[in-house]
Amino acid sequence: MKNCVILGDSKKFSRVINSVNGRIERGVLPGVTLRVMLNGECVLDYTAGYSNIEEKIPLRRDSVFRLASMTKPITAAAALWCAERGKLRLSDKISKYFPAFARSRVGKLDGRGKVAALGAAEREITVEDILTHSSGLGSGEVGDAQFASFPRAHVRTPREAVEHYGEWLLDFSPGTSQMYSPLAALDVVAAIVEKVTDTEYESFLRERIFLPLGMTDTGYNLTEEQYGRVVKLYPVSV
Repeated sequence: MKNCVILGDSKKFSRVINSVNGRIERGVLPGVTLRVMLNGECVLDYTAGYSNIEEKIPLRRDSVFRLASMTKPITAAAALWCAERGKLRLSDKISKYFPAFARSRVGKLDGRGKVAALGAAEREITVEDILTHSSGLGSGEVGDAQFASFPRAHVRTPREAVEHYGEWLLDFSPGTSQMYSPLAALDVVAAIVEKVTDTEYESFLRERIFLPLGMTDTGYNLTEEQYGRVVKLYPVSV
């Protein structure tokens, strides 16, 4: 199933389209949707494959994809929006908003795989540390071990999550290393945005980022109709 609109030179895109089609035909990818913008004009709008292979549901231009960790740059944009308006500073210590982080400690795994404290962190975590994955919060095996016992079913908002993170041991002292934080770090930023704007986080994103950009199908809680357009997840190797 293919749907293609080419407003530019088709020869320039033939290699890209052929490469995409080849991956779909070999079963490497279930489906792909592409859009190329040039000087504000759409020059390629291409959709092929399926959103659900087993049920033969074609991928559509309005299919809804899970953003996963691409929510992190959106959260970073929200923090920078607040910084531009003087609601926070990147140099702010996290403890300014959530006092539990003033007593952060570094930990390690002992021989039994249990988390043990090494001592106090060399300094406090800042907003910049969080945004650059330099905080040590949830950034390695210490964070993974603590997240294993995280009460997911009882946490519904960023602020509720941060109440738990404030007691976590860090994988390293802030600013001494850099390692990806899959969940905890950016949850803290979201909670800070809520606090400094006095707005529920999803509402803030919708009003200040998504709707101004025309992202009407983007959000944490979708309607029943939108869920009907969500693509099925498949393991892929590109």
